[in-house]
Amino acid sequence: HKEDVALTYAPEPAYSLVLYINQPTDADGNARMRALTRALIDVTIKHGGRFFLPYQLHYTARELLASYPELPAFLAAKRQYDPTELFSSTFYRAIKALSGVA
Repeated sequence: HKEDVALTYAPEPAYSLVLYINQPTDADGNARMRALTRALIDVTIKHGGRFFLPYQLHYTARELLASYPELPAFLAAKRQYDPTELFSSTFYRAIKALSGVA
């Protein structure tokens, strides 16, 4: 049913790896986790993979669009069907802003 999914992290048959890392939640811990997350995302993209859209927004616009090139089309459809943005969330607003698509 992959044709029914707008932003799939696995458009082709794939393996996934989920890491649950216990980290300090102070500024230094968050900065170190951001750096680690970006490094892991870059390795994933380099090998033709995608990263799952986590709630921590540690990825860059380049990483987001490299992994989800269909994001602009998704956001355009969202605007078409919900022009007043009645249905919204903090996560939606964040990826919309990060993608640079108004």
